[in-house]
Amino acid sequence: MALFGFVRARLNHQDEQSLKRRRAKAAHRRLAAAEALKTTGSPQAFYAEVEKALRDFLEVKLGVPVTGLTRNLLKERLAQAHLAEDQQLRILRILDACDLGRFAPGGDGGQRNWVLEQAQDVFEGWNTTK
Repeated sequence: MALFGFVRARLNHQDEQSLKRRRAKAAHRRLAAAEALKTTGSPQAFYAEVEKALRDFLEVKLGVPVTGLTRNLLKERLAQAHLAEDQQLRILRILDACDLGRFAPGGDGGQRNWVLEQAQDVFEGWNTTK
C-alpha cells in the first residue's frame, strides 16, 4: 500500500515546467474560445476573453501575476523579460483595444479581427522575439 501511495503521489506531482505548459495551453484554449465569440458572441465577451487569454499567457511567460498591473508596470516587466520594444507596444495596444471594445461598444467586426490576429501573433512569436 505504501508503495502504491508513493507511486501515485509521484505521478500526481507537478513540476514547474508541466504547470507552465498546462497554463499556456489553457491560454491558447481561451484564445480559441475568443475566436468562436468573434462572430457569434457579444463584443464585451469577445474582448474579455482575448484579454484573459493574453494576461494568462503573459503570466506564464513572465512568471509573475500581471492582473492589476498598470500599463507602465507591465511594460517594465516585459522589458525585464527582454521582449523587443515593438512586441511590448503590440501587447499594450491589444490590451487597450480590449478595454475600448469592452467599455465603449459599438465598434465593427474589423477591430475584432485585428485584435484576435495580433493576440495570435504574440502567442506564436513570443519565443522568436525573446
